[in-house]
Amino acid sequence: MARKSLAGILKATRKKINVLNAEVKRLDDLKRENEKLEEITEIIEGLRRTKEESKQKRYYEGKYSPSYRYAERIDGEDIVATEDFKPGMMHKCPECGAETPVLRYYYQEYDSPEGDTWVTKALAICCDKVYEIKKIVDRN
Repeated sequence: MARKSLAGILKATRKKINVLNAEVKRLDDLKRENEKLEEITEIIEGLRRTKEESKQKRYYEGKYSPSYRYAERIDGEDIVATEDFKPGMMHKCPECGAETPVLRYYYQEYDSPEGDTWVTKALAICCDKVYEIKKIVDRN
């Protein structure tokens, strides 16, 4: 019968721990990558949803769900959206240099009788990343 020393068991255990820690790190990296891709999907599907919902007579942009439109321009403390759902303003990707359309995100994050909080963002998507160009928080 083979004998095992505690030192040998410790060495084998540490080796297994190192392998498992590497796997946990890999899974964490995959989870972060998945979250980035889900955010991109949500934005692009949100643009499509906003286009469809905006055709309804009683549509309150950004009131019940985030609104996404193409941005036409940034004027000081305002991000102006195009009305025709066609790209307007472009942004140069800092990673690859490609030009990509800027999107305007608009959402009422807080609603109360004392005041509301509306958030507007200018976003660009490229290289599997979402770049926040500008963020405006309006509390009224």
